[in-house]
Amino acid sequence: MSEHYGATDDVFLTALLADSSIWAEPSPALEDAVVRAVVAAQPALQLTTADAPAPNATKSRRRSVMAVLAVAAAAAVILGATFALRRGTRPDFTAQLASTTLAPRAHASVGITKERAGFRVELRARDLPVLGAGEFYEAWLQDATRTLVPIGTFSSSKGNVTLWSGVSPRDYSVVSVTVQAAGDVPGSSGHVVLRGVARAR
Repeated sequence: MSEHYGATDDVFLTALLADSSIWAEPSPALEDAVVRAVVAAQPALQLTTADAPAPNATKSRRRSVMAVLAVAAAAAVILGATFALRRGTRPDFTAQLASTTLAPRAHASVGITKERAGFRVELRARDLPVLGAGEFYEAWLQDATRTLVPIGTFSSSKGNVTLWSGVSPRDYSVVSVTVQAAGDVPGSSGHVVLRGVARAR
C-alpha cells in the first residue's frame, strides 16, 4: 500500500482530525462495529491452496482486505485516542466539601467540567449518613446573593455521582448538599450536610 500513499492522503488525514465531530464522545456501538469489520475480512485471508483464485484476483482481493483492515485500524486508533483524551480531561473547576454538624464524618470532592449541554458535576462523597424513608440528598450551586440553583439529587455516598448545572460556577461558586424529604415545599430544606467553594483550575 505504501506506493499509493501521498500528499493527498496527508491532506485528507489532516482534515479528518480537524473535524470536531471526530472528538465527540463515540457511540458504545462503534467498538463492536470495528470488530465486526475485522472479523468479516478474515475469511478472505484463510483461503486454502486448492481454493486460491487466479493471481490477478488474488492481488485484487488482497488490496481489498488490506483496505478494510486499514480502515478498521484507523477507526480503532481514533476510538482509543478519543477515550484516552476523555479519560485525561481535567475539570475546569474543583471544590472540597467540608462536613457540618449534621454529618460530622462526611466529606466530598467535586470536579466541574464545561460541556456543550452545560456543566457536568462529578461528586465523590463519603460517609454521608444513611437516609430515612422518603429522604434524599440534593446538591446546589449558590451565588453571592445566596440564590440557590439545584443541580441534582442522589440517595447515598456509596458511589460517585454525576450531576448537571445550567449555570456557571464562576457566578455560582458555593457548592452544598442538603437532606430533603419527598413532599416538601420546593427549595432547600436548609439541612446542609456538605459545603465548599468551587475554584477555577
